[in-house]
Amino acid sequence: MFKETRQGPIGQRGLSGSAFGGMDNHKEPRVVVVGAGLAGIGASTRLYELGFRDVSLLEGSDRVGGRTRSREFGRGIIDLGATWIHGPSPGNAVFRVASAHGLLEDGDDRAMRQAAVGKAHSKGARPLAYWTNLGRTNDVKAEAASSYYEELIEDVQKMFRSDQEVHSKHAGLSVGQYIKQQVAKRVADEWSKDDEELLRIKLGTLSMRLKEEASISGANSMDQVDLISFGEYVALPGEDCVFPRGYSSLVDSLLQRFPRERVLLNKNVQCINWAGMDCQDGQSRVRVTCEGGESFFADHVIVTVPLGYLKNHHSTMFEPSLPTSKVEALENLGFGTVNKIFLEFSEPFWNAGLEYVRLVWDDESPLKVKQQQFPLEWERKIQGFQVLQPPERYGHVICLWISGKESEYVEELPDEEVLQRLMKLLHMFTGNAHISEPLQMFRTRWHNNPYMLGSYSYVKVGSSGNDVSELASPLPQPPFQEKQLKPQLLFAGEATHRYFYSTAHGALSSGWREAQRLALLYGREQDYSEEWSPSSA
Repeated sequence: MFKETRQGPIGQRGLSGSAFGGMDNHKEPRVVVVGAGLAGIGASTRLYELGFRDVSLLEGSDRVGGRTRSREFGRGIIDLGATWIHGPSPGNAVFRVASAHGLLEDGDDRAMRQAAVGKAHSKGARPLAYWTNLGRTNDVKAEAASSYYEELIEDVQKMFRSDQEVHSKHAGLSVGQYIKQQVAKRVADEWSKDDEELLRIKLGTLSMRLKEEASISGANSMDQVDLISFGEYVALPGEDCVFPRGYSSLVDSLLQRFPRERVLLNKNVQCINWAGMDCQDGQSRVRVTCEGGESFFADHVIVTVPLGYLKNHHSTMFEPSLPTSKVEALENLGFGTVNKIFLEFSEPFWNAGLEYVRLVWDDESPLKVKQQQFPLEWERKIQGFQVLQPPERYGHVICLWISGKESEYVEELPDEEVLQRLMKLLHMFTGNAHISEPLQMFRTRWHNNPYMLGSYSYVKVGSSGNDVSELASPLPQPPFQEKQLKPQLLFAGEATHRYFYSTAHGALSSGWREAQRLALLYGREQDYSEEWSPSSA
């Protein structure tokens, strides 16, 4: 898987040279970037372009890319993490790099496609079909309910831009609660006249769309996602597209701009000592200590690790501890798990050209308090699957999506059990008991990855974009004039982008933002403008 706000874009917050006490540029600043995901790579490569030569990129694992990772599967390349370029248009940092480096398919950079109206977190999957657990399709009946759901989501997104009275009325509500309230009214006012089968399909479709939205948002359910803040996320225009050679091709292209000897793998950072620590040479620097005791000194450290990692390690990762305001922000925000399960078949059991299948359980309803048993019926959390197109590139491959607690539970199950349950699911929804066993299966385990501990962030009930901005603010916090202090800790990553959180382009542009922050500090700014801001919407 960004609007008009009350406080302005975090990409321009506190960036002026005067805000940093007018630091001089007589010496080469030393910068350490922690985390080699898109944010860390973006920060490092942009700093190098801006003339910073003493930059080191530390990565705890044995690979670069973070939550972007590609691998061979079937006939082609699949993406285990980020998949689409959401809103491929000039305001998208990922799209701009992909266009400049020739990483797109022919036609994906056409102006017509860039101007297309995008939807928040769109999976870009068309054409699609609806399959029910009765083993037959009900596309027309299901689409009617799905269209109603789209109307509700549009209403939810508008609430953020509503007046204070609307905000106060819905304060503390979740997206899920609001939608369930509206569905209950629709059933009472209009759908009560439907026959029993049609009503079951409509309610089952709405239940499926809520599960799909939770997967897109990265939450266990939409009952966890804040109603008012949901609309602060901005969907850029453009028809979502993919990297033919996988998202890793973007990582490789970005790192062409940076000395590879400055990319240090297997450097698991244990502690960052900051706030004016005196070093032997008399300079005020930050000390970054890695597992095994190896230390790196820097004038500035840009922390780009995932929010899930910060949630679990901030208490031991920083000395002194992070200020209460920042700890509260990272604890307020949500961070969930979304996993993919890829299956390759010798022949398709779906119609040619199909790109996405939504799975509708006719015994589910958003109005039921309990829709499923956890973890006994974990497969019910699979709201649909993507068909990788075209088959000439990928073979006959589908990708099933599962999120939340069920996703984390499935990570612990053996392959044999997962495959058995998935085949039973497919047999049920197709009505075809003769679908052949897949040639191979591959599944992701983002929750159990010790450097990720999940997939991406969302605005949890009770939190807001203010928490995102707080997470993004440097330390010590501006103004710095009183003690002539430099910002020692800077923060980047998708969870620090107020409008593009949860996305790859949010991660990349947040890294660029922090690089520009340092460039302005040292008077090395170039002609640069935020790739997107509320005023350009």
